[in-house]
Amino acid sequence: MKVTNPQVLRALSACFAASVAAVAFVYTGAFGALISALLTLAASLITLDLAWHHREHIEALSRYAESIAMAGMVIFLPSSRRESAA
Repeated sequence: MKVTNPQVLRALSACFAASVAAVAFVYTGAFGALISALLTLAASLITLDLAWHHREHIEALSRYAESIAMAGMVIFLPSSRRESAA
């Protein structure tokens, strides 16, 4: 998928932060969810902004993209285990 508008990246960052907040809410409550969402949103926006401005040399940023993708997977693993245990 080729993104031609940086607003799409900001919307995806907000969706990712909301997902993290939902999982964090289960474990830490409202305050933890808020902090998690803000940290995730900041990290995601910074990383995607770097990628947008250096998209000609995107291979150099793949390490960061892989880290964010892995963080997303790791965050959702405990939530799926909690559901299956109940």
